[in-house]
Amino acid sequence: MEMVGEGTIGELKKFLKPHGIKISGDVTRENDDPFWSKSLERKALGKIADFIIIMGYVVHWGEPSRRVCYLDTLDQRGIKLLMKEVPAHKIIVAVPFYTREWVTDLSTNKVKSHDRAMAEIDRIISSHGLKKVWNEKTLQNYVEYTAHCGKYQIWNRR
Repeated sequence: MEMVGEGTIGELKKFLKPHGIKISGDVTRENDDPFWSKSLERKALGKIADFIIIMGYVVHWGEPSRRVCYLDTLDQRGIKLLMKEVPAHKIIVAVPFYTREWVTDLSTNKVKSHDRAMAEIDRIISSHGLKKVWNEKTLQNYVEYTAHCGKYQIWNRR
């Protein structure tokens, strides 16, 4: 497996630096997944890139009933782990300003998700007369309803 780090970003930086273009790289919170988090050379990226962005979003995109962001991705421990390999002044914390609406077809149990802006979610909740329920486990609001032969699920922080 090829690691993402010094070679790729280093070559890009050499090409773009004379043009005044800054280089950043997005990383996930460190975990043991060899095809996701472990494929990133955070220390090498932190030396070369102008900024390293810790992704607090896109936790799930194809699984049913999942939220976009886990707060533990952005907790102090996760950021402190990154600071062991990347200088603090280079770290940017990215948070989502969108969520997903998860729709389960009740006749097939197939699940689709749709990216939704927060304003869209507010309109959906209002138009269906729904009430947000705070979920202590996810630290987010949760809404669920059934319409048009589908079960709709939405997590959001607002």
